[in-house]
Amino acid sequence: MNYSKWFGSIGMLAVCLTLAGCHKHQWQEASCTAPKTCAECEETEGEPLGHTWTEATYSAPKTCSVCGETQGNPLQADFETYDFTYKTETDQEYPFATKCGTSDDLTRGTVTFSDYRAFPSDNEHPALEGYEWKTVTATVTFDDENVSRYGMGGYVWGICDFYNLAPDEDGENSSGSKDSFTVNYNGTDYTECTCETEWLTNEETEWVEKEDGTYYYKSQIRFTFRLPAGYDGQTVFLYNYETDHETGGSFDTIETITRCLEDENTVIFQLK
Repeated sequence: MNYSKWFGSIGMLAVCLTLAGCHKHQWQEASCTAPKTCAECEETEGEPLGHTWTEATYSAPKTCSVCGETQGNPLQADFETYDFTYKTETDQEYPFATKCGTSDDLTRGTVTFSDYRAFPSDNEHPALEGYEWKTVTATVTFDDENVSRYGMGGYVWGICDFYNLAPDEDGENSSGSKDSFTVNYNGTDYTECTCETEWLTNEETEWVEKEDGTYYYKSQIRFTFRLPAGYDGQTVFLYNYETDHETGGSFDTIETITRCLEDENTVIFQLK
């Protein structure tokens, strides 16, 4: 028997076994969809981590905060769901009508939005981290025969959110001409939002006599909002007396809000 050949075979087997046992895994850490995996031999260990989801917003679908994978679509804005018509252009005359004061006829006029600007702060409006100020002036004018003969019955200003019409669960906190409310922007609640209103005209200056002895009506109001920086969902709207009369001016439900916004005479302006 040739012992040298026999021992040589054993030696080769030992070397092979030793080399096979010396493989060192090159581990790649587990991801959302794959377990810890060896880059060379693809052996796995454990389980995938699973996605860490953040809920969909109006600007982004449901998204994994780790890997960026998405599911579904962004939320749909309520204004798009209800297909409301709204304005974004300033210094344009938009038609508006409301009931006369002593007649069932309508008086037809216009509303114009002007002096719109966004700014971080000024002498009267302090800076607040994460917020900015937006202001716009609205001018309502009635200059037809009906307003001179029968007066103007009235109109009402309102504010609402382009994306979410649902009333604030905590309700708006009102103090004189200042309201405070919460806006959810990109999944974060901004609780320091405010709306300030300032009438630039009054009962003595709103009615103007013309040279022929007839009258026309003109009023101005300024809205100033503190909103999340970059937020484009704030709107102001003007609706006629009859709509307000039917709803009682209440915004307790989406139904009462949409009733006003759907009225053909309502004018809505978005502070983009």
